[in-house]
Amino acid sequence: MSDFTDASSIDKAMGVMKGEAVFKFQNVNVTLPLITSSQATQGNAVVNFPIYPQITSGQVDGTESGKSTMRKITASDRQVKIDQKSTHTTVADVAYFGGANVGADLGAIMGNAVAQKFDLDVCALFADFSQTQGGASTQITLTHLFDAMRMIKSAGGIAPFSFVSNAKGIYGGKGLRPLLLDTSAVTGFSNTTPAEEFASTGFVTQIGLTGVYHSEGVIEDGSNDNPSGMFAKGAIVCAIGSQGLVNIETERDAVVGGFHIVGRGYYGVGEGQDSHGVLITHDVS
Repeated sequence: MSDFTDASSIDKAMGVMKGEAVFKFQNVNVTLPLITSSQATQGNAVVNFPIYPQITSGQVDGTESGKSTMRKITASDRQVKIDQKSTHTTVADVAYFGGANVGADLGAIMGNAVAQKFDLDVCALFADFSQTQGGASTQITLTHLFDAMRMIKSAGGIAPFSFVSNAKGIYGGKGLRPLLLDTSAVTGFSNTTPAEEFASTGFVTQIGLTGVYHSEGVIEDGSNDNPSGMFAKGAIVCAIGSQGLVNIETERDAVVGGFHIVGRGYYGVGEGQDSHGVLITHDVS
């Protein structure tokens, strides 16, 4: 007899499903740890993120015999509204009865879908950065990467920064691969620790001040250009729902003889400190 034939066992399966959804999100999602996030309080669907101006060295003018000039620090804010990003399916009773891992499998599928949607929403914000490097039909170079780091650093961004691109942008013939494995000392990083790491493990974790991350949330455009992004943590902000980031709900449908299963992500993302991010457009094909 199946373990899923009574209500209590179905409830247990849902618990497994929710746990697997959260676990899968945490393992598949790339961008959440790279940005600034805050959870909304109960009853609120908006989170406010303060954006502070920089105080320059020229504004530090106090001396032993004279007080400093008072500086007015007026913070702007970014209001990020929480939305519901959802997907659903219907599972027939016979599917539940046919396998003991159905709950965990469906939870993993739902969590994976929400995680990919989250990355897609974050990566879409790279186009909002006013600072840019590279350009259409331009292959990425080390100069683009280090100039992007310079721009973020000079604006007060706190390292380490993050560079996010898709598989072509990292592993492709016009991506990071030739920069790391090219034998030319001028164009590549050959015979360096990042190059050795890339050649031996299949990925590179760090170039200069910047961690390197792969996400298919970066979508190649119709001209074969990638809108990749480099940013400090405060360049993108995320509001998380008070009930958590990922949730699974089920509803019994006796007519169809199964359960409707809905996977939801409760979050909103937006641009934070614009000067702490750089859009790097580069040819990948």
